[in-house]
Amino acid sequence: MRSYTTLWDTITQAIDYVLTHELAHRLAHHHGPAFWRLLERVIPDCYERKTALEKAER
Repeated sequence: MRSYTTLWDTITQAIDYVLTHELAHRLAHHHGPAFWRLLERVIPDCYERKTALEKAER
């Protein structure tokens, strides 16, 4: 059961990151410093989540 919980947590963190990332573009249209500051305020571990998604793409 633990592996399903871990998988579910990973999936929901990825979904949260992607949705928040896209919503942040409503206020900051490019991936400049203001965009990343905004995203980091909402998701403090946004860089770790971004890295995890990039690894999953490979």
